Amino acid sequence: MFVIESFIDELAAAAKQDPVEYRRALLRKSPRAQRVLDVATKAAGWGKPLPEGWGRGVSVLYSGWDSYLSEVAEVEVSKAGEIRVHRIVCAVDCGAVVNPDTVKAQMEGGIIFGISGALWGEVTIEKGRVQFHELLVRERRGRAPVAACGSRLDAQSSGRFIFLSSAI
Repeated sequence: MFVIESFIDELAAAAKQDPVEYRRALLRKSPRAQRVLDVATKAAGWGKPLPEGWGRGVSVLYSGWDSYLSEVAEVEVSKAGEIRVHRIVCAVDCGAVVNPDTVKAQMEGGIIFGISGALWGEVTIEKGRVQFHELLVRERRGRAPVAACGSRLDAQSSGRFIFLSSAI
């Protein structure tokens, strides 16, 4: 996902377009994908100014289980080059849901697992072989709490489940 979304960002920059608007145009034949993109970017305040050293990134994903997901990350890079993720806003349309708490747990767990891998993960190679010593998954202690979690059925998505979480 990172490679694809990074490339889409590069295409948007080359076209001198906002990354969200560029994605919306690419997704014009996929209203469910556009919907999660719209929900996530609106909840994240896409386009609103951020403090110096902060930025936002966006992604959209379709899974083979007929689910659509969009996330917006708010990240700070300090003057010393340290990266801190302040917030991830996630919107998912996974169809009919029996237990919304399961969806919430999957999304929040995936977010924390992904951030842990991106910021603290590494691959060690010894004698031409990948070594696996430890999987480091950071706990949320010391990080911003879950700011807002909720779920709703949305008539505009044909009664499908839309989950919105702002977590880190």
